[in-house]
Order: sequence, then structure tokens, then C-alpha cells
Amino acid sequence: MEIMRSNQVVIMYRTANQVSRVSNELAGSYMYFANAQDAMDTGLFCQKLVFDYWPSSKRFDFLDKPFVIKDSSELTPEEHWIRGTLDNC
Repeated sequence: MEIMRSNQVVIMYRTANQVSRVSNELAGSYMYFANAQDAMDTGLFCQKLVFDYWPSSKRFDFLDKPFVIKDSSELTPEEHWIRGTLDNC
């Protein structure tokens, strides 16, 4: 069975107040931002995320700024890697 992929992705930035010592992943309380600078301005740990976008997905962060939605074909190599599809570039 093949996993369905959306033709569009949503790009967001997650902040957290902790990093796991075991898995080196963000941990604790999360906030999601549409803009990288807004995430950095929190002074918390930050991570860029690239997820498949579906029409029912949330489109705005809690600051009421729209998340960036791109076609999969427009992703940079870094964004492909983050999404986990570098082999499909």
C-alpha cells in the first residue's frame, strides 16, 4: 500500500522550551509560527517543519499570520530533506 502525499506542503516553525537529551528533538511546550523571525524572537529553541497540506489544515498561526503553502515542486533541497523526500527531488 502506497502512502498518499499531498501536492502541496505547509511550512511552519515550531518553538519549544526544552530539547530532549535522549533524542535531540524539541520537547516541552510547543508554539507554531508562520514566520521564522517570529519564532526566533521568542528566544526559545526553534525547528523548521514541512508537512503535507490538506484543505482542512489550519492556515494561520496564533498571531493570525498565514502559514506558507507551496507546491511540492517549488521546495528547496533543504525543504525536501526536512519533508523526508530528498530522493524524489
